[in-house]
Amino acid sequence: MHAPRVTAYLDYRTFLRDWLTHQKREHPGYSYAAFAAAGGCSKATLPNVLSGARKPRPDTLDAFAQAMDLSPSDRNYLGLLAAFDAAPDVTRRREVLDRILASDRHHQLRLAEKEPEADVMRYLEHWFVPAIRELAALPGFREDPDWIASTLRPSIRPDQAQEALDTLFDLGFLRRTDDGQVAVSEVRFRTGQETWEKAAAHIHRSVVPHLLEALDTDNAARQHLLAATITLSPDQLPEVKQRLNALLEQVVTLGDDRPEGGPRAVYQFAVQLLPLSDVVGADGS
Repeated sequence: MHAPRVTAYLDYRTFLRDWLTHQKREHPGYSYAAFAAAGGCSKATLPNVLSGARKPRPDTLDAFAQAMDLSPSDRNYLGLLAAFDAAPDVTRRREVLDRILASDRHHQLRLAEKEPEADVMRYLEHWFVPAIRELAALPGFREDPDWIASTLRPSIRPDQAQEALDTLFDLGFLRRTDDGQVAVSEVRFRTGQETWEKAAAHIHRSVVPHLLEALDTDNAARQHLLAATITLSPDQLPEVKQRLNALLEQVVTLGDDRPEGGPRAVYQFAVQLLPLSDVVGADGS
């Protein structure tokens, strides 16, 4: 399994803990001492940062990047996460978060704002278009509309599968190799806030209900359902959204780390935070 990627995180301590756990799993006996030796820092530096007893300075982050063999761009991203954590107020946190979200966190991104809106919606209009794109990344994929239609859950018609394939090739998400095989292009839409909100609203309004209708409640081993009704104050919403964004990034990254061989399935991961009442003051107003 690949080591965690810093660009999948919005909390640098979580990234460091996950990276350390990965190293210990892949290299039994790996220790703080080994980390310190590789980074040229004190053995106490990493545990102090993880516990919150110490805020990492630029030279500390340089040592961590050296120990973890991070690229310059990943080192810079790690610095943004540290700055986000250390921001003294909401305004500064928002400024740093904007820089994080604007950074080139993935290679070969296509900006949705620079694409015709019709192209963006062609990709997002039907749930099975991105699903087939993910399905095409699996070793056992067959470019056969009948096979695709019967493999997806819920199943679709073969003509819908063929139309989806045509869309994915046309938009550049799928390509042909020199030997004529289907390959997935490492390209994604990166959307700005307004475009993303429109796309997310479409997914939750049109796609998720369709999938829930076909939900198999007897298949608990292959699904996980959670729901909670809670109260939040308006000033908590930015933090909640940030945590949900981080969760989404981590789950997406986990899915991207495809092990060689072995069976895989395509999943839809969706999270909703929806208001169920107006904001109510202490006096009931």
